[in-house]
Amino acid sequence: MPGRGGVVPGAAVIAGGRGEGGAISPSVTRWVVLLCVLVFTLEGTDIQLLAFAAPVLLKEWGLRQVDLAPALAAASVGMIAGSAVGGILGDLFGRRRVMLVSVASFGLCAMLSGMAVNLQHLELLRLVGGLGFGAVFPCVFSLVSELTPPGLQGRYVTITTLGVPLGSMVGALGVGWALPLFGWRICFYAAGALTLAVSILLVMKLPESPAYLQTRALRPKPAEASRTVASLPARDIPQQRMRTSLRGVFQLGYGRRTFGLWIASFALGYVNYAFSHWGPTMLTMSGLSLRASIMSNFFVGLFMAIAPFAMAWGLARFGSRTSMLSGIALYALAAILFGIVLPRFPGESEPVRTAAVMAALSLVGFAVGATTSGLYALSAYAYPPDCRSTGSGLSTAVGRLGSAATAFGSAIVLGRAGGGPTGIVVIAVGGLAIAAASTLVIDRHIAPNRSERGV
Repeated sequence: MPGRGGVVPGAAVIAGGRGEGGAISPSVTRWVVLLCVLVFTLEGTDIQLLAFAAPVLLKEWGLRQVDLAPALAAASVGMIAGSAVGGILGDLFGRRRVMLVSVASFGLCAMLSGMAVNLQHLELLRLVGGLGFGAVFPCVFSLVSELTPPGLQGRYVTITTLGVPLGSMVGALGVGWALPLFGWRICFYAAGALTLAVSILLVMKLPESPAYLQTRALRPKPAEASRTVASLPARDIPQQRMRTSLRGVFQLGYGRRTFGLWIASFALGYVNYAFSHWGPTMLTMSGLSLRASIMSNFFVGLFMAIAPFAMAWGLARFGSRTSMLSGIALYALAAILFGIVLPRFPGESEPVRTAAVMAALSLVGFAVGATTSGLYALSAYAYPPDCRSTGSGLSTAVGRLGSAATAFGSAIVLGRAGGGPTGIVVIAVGGLAIAAASTLVIDRHIAPNRSERGV
């Protein structure tokens, strides 16, 4: 039962009974976490490819920043649908199946993107690839949560998310080296081929969730279910069936946590992608070199990869409410510092300015990694196994709405509105304030683990 203030003890099994994670061997858990980190690493690279190539494409194709916004937003739009539909399909057909199809699809689209001859081709491929990007997230969170020992779900889900910033970091290194030498197309070819190779590894090695298999075994056969539902009024439909539907996310006492997760996801999605989508462009607009602008993603990715470990520790020691609010406060401070050091000051040497900008962006990256991984762990924790992928997927989809909004909104602020990078920072701080308020709305938080606190 929930504790005081709607907080559930960290050592409790998440509405899944003794079979959820408790009988899974540690070696299986570690192997699944490793595979999921690898998937997220590739996804982190593939998602950022267009952002890395954006400064070159703007010149090569004679575009303005706002012209590239639809292509940048296309992946996010696809991820909106992919996260929502992928979560539902994960509850219906299994986390493993959806992951296999999704990884193969975004790998193929990455390769084909290297052949694009105009923006329309690129937009279409990024849209389709985005469907695969989005569908992976809720299935990974559900699978890891359900193959993790009780009380450690939040920690392992949080650690799994380090793959996304790791992919951004690796991509920044690879693209920073290859882009000036071979052009942007080879970057898409290489990322796509590697992703397809990993999808084959998943076919051979990735297991299905026992919690999903147990839930499926408890469902009535289609003919039996049809007769049962037809003979009962809506209010008498068995709770098990209700929880496997979209209505279960809203009508079984989950409305407040769903609302809070959605608002927080949208706000953080907007702010995160304002920096990741338009980060290199903001730096080049401020006078930094193309190579330095691309390499900034390495530092952002490095600290994003470190942050999930810090958040995992924070979740165990302080719980998700305190940890999330602390991460958001740090994020606001980092954004303000970035806005202060980005302009060129009279008499300031270029190396000093570059170092200051990279330091501020590193702090931004740490805050992004901490808040994002904490939110993902919380979304997987908030729902029981029979609607976990659906609930987590819808939360992730709303976050993608925020990222799609920033692709256009930030382009307008940078270009037509004349706000420049400073305008992005002002909007980011406002979005973080909304995320903090939404965190307080959520009524089911991960509580501190007593053993971690020495109690």
